[in-house]
Amino acid sequence: MLLDQLFDTIIPNLQHFPLLGKDFLAEPQGSVESSMLLQKIKSGTPEDASIRQYLSKDYLVLYWLDSQEIVLLSIKHHRQLNFNIQ
Repeated sequence: MLLDQLFDTIIPNLQHFPLLGKDFLAEPQGSVESSMLLQKIKSGTPEDASIRQYLSKDYLVLYWLDSQEIVLLSIKHHRQLNFNIQ
């Protein structure tokens, strides 16, 4: 169940290892439009912050990380494959 996994695994892992997920903004994009949108997101992201993605069993978690906090942005089932920024 998602809530069990969220509270038992995902949140504790991110609290202890906030850089556990890979850098979402460093992922190659498949189109010009998504590359342009990604550049827009990067330009609005402070230097001490990153957007990361973490795979935990059946779920892909997109989260914001900066020096002060971790914010969960989206949680998708792995069958949705990935986060498409378009």
